[in-house]
Amino acid sequence: MLLMFAGLYSGEVQAQDEAELMIDVRDAPVIDVLVRYSELLELNFVVSDEGVADKRITIYAPKPVGVEDARRMLFAALQVNGMNVELEGAYVKVSVKE
Repeated sequence: MLLMFAGLYSGEVQAQDEAELMIDVRDAPVIDVLVRYSELLELNFVVSDEGVADKRITIYAPKPVGVEDARRMLFAALQVNGMNVELEGAYVKVSVKE
């Protein structure tokens, strides 16, 4: 199954099977990435309106990674790009670090 970030930016996530993903997201708007990951990983996000909309991230995994690793890679990419990531039960809060 191939899942494209069609029309949003140059990036794709390709699922090898239900447990493995290949990820190629380059200089993509954070909001667009969160929407796609929300669909793909069945995560719910609460996102701060201040500052996050202007952020862009890159995540690249040319070899298949598991769903949990894909989630960790997303959270790491957000954090190294100046964002806080907090798991709050059934959702994830994303805000800009102060």
